[in-house]
Amino acid sequence: EKKLSILEESKVQLGAANTDTETVDQKITSYYSMILSNIADGKYSHAMRSTDNLLIQMNRRQIITGEVKDFSAEESTLSAKKNELTSKLTGRTETVVSDMSGYFFSDIDGYENLFTTKALNDLTLSSFYELIEKDPQAVTNKNGKTPVGKIAESYKWYIAMPLNKKDAERLEIGETYEGIFPYNYETKIFLLAERILTEASDERAVAVFSCREMPQGFSYQRRQNVEIVLSSTEGYRIPTTAVRIIDGEKGVYTLYGSTVVFKRINILLEVDGYYIVSEDDPLSNDTQGNSADESAQLPTQKYSYISLYDKIIVSGKELENGMVFY
Repeated sequence: EKKLSILEESKVQLGAANTDTETVDQKITSYYSMILSNIADGKYSHAMRSTDNLLIQMNRRQIITGEVKDFSAEESTLSAKKNELTSKLTGRTETVVSDMSGYFFSDIDGYENLFTTKALNDLTLSSFYELIEKDPQAVTNKNGKTPVGKIAESYKWYIAMPLNKKDAERLEIGETYEGIFPYNYETKIFLLAERILTEASDERAVAVFSCREMPQGFSYQRRQNVEIVLSSTEGYRIPTTAVRIIDGEKGVYTLYGSTVVFKRINILLEVDGYYIVSEDDPLSNDTQGNSADESAQLPTQKYSYISLYDKIIVSGKELENGMVFY
């Protein structure tokens, strides 16, 4: 079941953001470095917890690069093996009854008695780093048996994120931020910033967020990456390799039929080998809302502005505006 789960999470959803090998390679490097660091420190259990995520990213890279089409054959083999093993079960069952209601989770990692609400309420910067260094505990119920799962009484849950003081200063207590969970299929959840833990002589900080959303199929793995969106920029996403400067204008070559046409762009942001460019032309001659004098001062543009559905030429040499391919 664990192997099947890994293969399921290895599937790549369509979209440019999920088919970029550079982004996947960064995640692979991050997990690989984390594993080596934990092994060097003797934290073998910590290292093992990162291996599944590393394998998922490596599998995704194989799909993105075309090395494999998918892992359906492996999934079929594992499912057949699972069914074979399941058929050998005795069929004996036992009813387990809880004296409390709540949200049931079958995963138990041994940190249930360490990462508690009381520990969170009393949390300091120092106690946070002491807490995450502790090893998981053996879990038994009040009868000394291994529990079949755990129950959360509330739908409110928390995230404690380590960061530096400089980044922590960009957060505002009481504000809600969008959190993106890369290893939960890029699930986006709104998180409330509740506390920032700092100490005068330490450049580290810990941000405590709370959440009241419980998305279906969401993995509550104890330790995982989360990206907090402080600001966002909307526009067209263009590879940096496609951008050229013609007559002092930044733009891209596009293809209309068989004709090459240069289009201007207005760059807003550069990230991961791409430019985000504005959807609207900042030098538009649209006179709506402008006075006659203001409209007269707007320059006439030699090249038109990029628009939605333009076919961009991402690379090539000796391209010229107006050239025709036969």
